[in-house]
Amino acid sequence: GFLSLYNGLAPVLLFSVPKAGIRFGANQYFKNLFADKETGKVSMGMAFLAGLCAGVCEATFAVVPQETIKTKLINLNMGMVDGVSHIVKTEGIGGLYSGLVSTCMKQGGNQGSRFFFMAQYRAFIAGDAEAKLPKHLTFLGGLGAGLFSVLTTSPFDVVKTRMQSVEAKNYKGTFDCFRQILTHEGPLAFFNGALARSARVVPGQGIIFVSVDVVYDLISGFTAKKK
Repeated sequence: GFLSLYNGLAPVLLFSVPKAGIRFGANQYFKNLFADKETGKVSMGMAFLAGLCAGVCEATFAVVPQETIKTKLINLNMGMVDGVSHIVKTEGIGGLYSGLVSTCMKQGGNQGSRFFFMAQYRAFIAGDAEAKLPKHLTFLGGLGAGLFSVLTTSPFDVVKTRMQSVEAKNYKGTFDCFRQILTHEGPLAFFNGALARSARVVPGQGIIFVSVDVVYDLISGFTAKKK
């Protein structure tokens, strides 16, 4: 029925907040770690690396279980409770961590490309990769970052989805999945679903980057009042 279109929604909602918190918190941590000791500035290469490391953290602690559960619930056409119970009974706890390697590759590339794009965007607009921009410009930058990440990481997303589906048994592992897709379906198969993914990711990144700015402003305002 119609509600089957929403199978897999529950894990997305459940993991969304911690996922974003891990992503931006880890990115800030690694930016501080990789910053030049004398100037405190982060080079574009280090901005990408910080985002990549943040993506791996996000994948390990939030995205892998979320995406695995979501994908398998859709494949099984089950609700959250019944679906998770079925996965654990048939595959064990490890079944919730299917596709860890491909997801780390995808999320690392995703966040590396997004934070790299935003650093370049801020530098282009304001002359400083760390500059605080007006909310509407941050939103536009987020849209661009989302599109950039879809174009650069679509192959990883296709492989990740297949490795987390109930058909993962057809592949020996992540790299075998890459090989089989390339051999049997051709390179364009790595961009299957890119348009649909763009429709979700592009506006989502615009909203997320603006939301993070708003939260930072609220926290800064609150801490300033306490002082």
